[in-house]
Amino acid sequence: MAQAARSAPPVPVAVPGRDRLRVVPPPRRLPRRPAPAVVRRRRAVALACLAALVALSAAVVLGAGGATGAGRIAALLQRVMSDPPVLCDHLSSAMLQAAGGHAACVRASPARAPRAMVRDVRVGGSTASAIVSTGQVQERVRLVRQHGAWRVDDIR
Repeated sequence: MAQAARSAPPVPVAVPGRDRLRVVPPPRRLPRRPAPAVVRRRRAVALACLAALVALSAAVVLGAGGATGAGRIAALLQRVMSDPPVLCDHLSSAMLQAAGGHAACVRASPARAPRAMVRDVRVGGSTASAIVSTGQVQERVRLVRQHGAWRVDDIR
């Protein structure tokens, strides 16, 4: 029997620009899960960074002037009024010298002071003022910033 002639497979015609090989990207791999120890370490570092950020923001809020400086001054004066010998720790160098030194200031301080109210705190750069009222008496307290801390410089 005669067999039918088979036709040869078509020969691809070279088309310019289409006869290049295509680059196929490698298959995507799913990321591996980190070990539990790595997860714990990362959490500890994240918590430490968060705590440092909170501490830094609290230091900025409590350390600078402006409204926060007024709050710090009011808190300082309230503390001084509740425990008068503490005032000797917060006097400017000129006031401390006028009082005869730290030891003389502590000896001259009363054990207790009358209740006082601090109001009208004004901060202007490295100086501040506040009015301290004890009953009928009002005194204007002038403060200066020395070595990064507020110091009482004058009481009138």
